[in-house]
Amino acid sequence: MTLGKAKVLLDDFSSGAIKNDFSTLELAKKINVVVDTDLPPNDISHSNMAVRMLNGETFSYKVDTLRGSPLKPMSFDECAAKFIA
Repeated sequence: MTLGKAKVLLDDFSSGAIKNDFSTLELAKKINVVVDTDLPPNDISHSNMAVRMLNGETFSYKVDTLRGSPLKPMSFDECAAKFIA
């Protein structure tokens, strides 16, 4: 399941990209952010996400290590492709 885009690049965070992407704006209206107090404070490498569907079904995903960190390194080819993109 993908919410929005499969890959996120720097240009995706520009105000123009956000304002002109109707599907992202509609999705943002449905998001409720809740701070997970069980996660380490000021730590950007951990996250928990849960998506509750209209039918009540819930999907969840947990990240403990960011892709590209020393604990979860990217290959040279992956780094080069991301740089080019």
